Amino acid sequence: MSMDVLFVYANETRQLHTPAGIAQLSAVLKKEGHDTKLYDTSWGHNKEKLLEIIKEYNPGLICFSSRSNDYQYALLISKEIRGNCNIPIIFGGPIATLEPEKLVKEESIDFVCIGEGEDVLSELVNKLSNHKRTDNIRSIWTKHSRNPIRPLRQNLDDLPLPDLSIIDKRHMTVKDAVYVMSSRGCPYQCTYCCNHSLQKIYKGKGKYVRFKSPKRVIQEIKSALKAVKVGRVGFGDDIFTIDRERAVKICRLYRKEIGLPFSILARADRLDLGLLNVLKNAGCANIAIGIEHGNDYIRNTIMKRGMDKSKIIETFRNAKAVGIKTYAFNMLGLPYETEETIRETIELNRTCNPDSIQISIFMPYEHTELRDMCMKNEWLADEQVTDYYSSSTLRLPGIHKDNLVAYHKTFLLYCYLPKYLHPFVDIVRKIQYRFPNKTVGNSIFLLGRGIGAYRAIGLKRFLKLTAGILLNRKANPEQ
Repeated sequence: MSMDVLFVYANETRQLHTPAGIAQLSAVLKKEGHDTKLYDTSWGHNKEKLLEIIKEYNPGLICFSSRSNDYQYALLISKEIRGNCNIPIIFGGPIATLEPEKLVKEESIDFVCIGEGEDVLSELVNKLSNHKRTDNIRSIWTKHSRNPIRPLRQNLDDLPLPDLSIIDKRHMTVKDAVYVMSSRGCPYQCTYCCNHSLQKIYKGKGKYVRFKSPKRVIQEIKSALKAVKVGRVGFGDDIFTIDRERAVKICRLYRKEIGLPFSILARADRLDLGLLNVLKNAGCANIAIGIEHGNDYIRNTIMKRGMDKSKIIETFRNAKAVGIKTYAFNMLGLPYETEETIRETIELNRTCNPDSIQISIFMPYEHTELRDMCMKNEWLADEQVTDYYSSSTLRLPGIHKDNLVAYHKTFLLYCYLPKYLHPFVDIVRKIQYRFPNKTVGNSIFLLGRGIGAYRAIGLKRFLKLTAGILLNRKANPEQ
């Protein structure tokens, strides 16, 4: 028998890129003959509207896929549902895999999926629709059963093409780009990421890093471009160039069959000059690269990035030489941070001169090595923070929290403005430090972003982009 399944995307942090996991899960269920629907909170949540959808659609299962930052929001919505109906609810995603015991104790959660969900959800829905027992499904935890995780799916090409028909088209037009995933897994073990914990969970369950074939990648892109007309493609892989030979093959096919500008994420030590030229010739317009930190001890010993400063500088300069724009990831507020180490991060960014810079405040996520370090040293504070930009959850001995936040707000000004203006930026930072004000701090940060956007895209495009943002917010006040 077939079943109607409702997905709930509890997106409190307003991540606007396509929820690729939901699209893939929906495709698997539809291939099995089931029907799916998506309730998306990216542009606001309305309890009454959700309950009305549930009443009209009458799903046999409601599915939540949650990131750590969105978990409490997802849990709240699941409780709203449970308070009004008794439809089975399943939670999946990274937090479900890492903390199934916590989730399965919640009254509003009936099933917890540990690990990748395609085969798990397919089996669960088929058994529910045929009224069969569901307490013996591998990778499913319930109030009364704890089943072992199943092996990782090794052949990603066997999956049906993602079902983009249920996705709000606004996700697929972010920055006029559609996003695809060409691989799964990351082989590195950076201490601020839960990846090493996931690798332990999956030990002995097959290759952790898996790739779609170049042909399959192009198929997915073509399918996405049929669903929405955009001007660019974005690859969402953690590191697109992990397999150099495969990346080159994708580039050759992409240039021949797609031809649109595209962007990728990559590590500096996985981008040599030859590969950068191949990427450029295929249409690569932008690469996001982790600088992360300017201090060698923090970057390589504390974060375990294993990255020479000279290699980072070389890669940014090579990208600029071949004509690819760069976007740099950075993090402040890590263990052993001081004013001096922050200045090192500023200087490294000034030397690399990326076209765009992201600066976030370190968040000690559960199941990461750095959280364990922070707990051991009693640096964790009681303050709860749900984003990377407003404050720090740590009380570090080397820098006061308010000064750290002030550096975060002025970081882009230090990076973008000439050195002779830095004394002025120092004054702004010190005032923000001594008299913290969220509104003023956010305004300072937005000024830095504005200067960066102006440098990256020029005055004409900057004005057009700004006007578009203002008009969009006027049309969507809840944003």
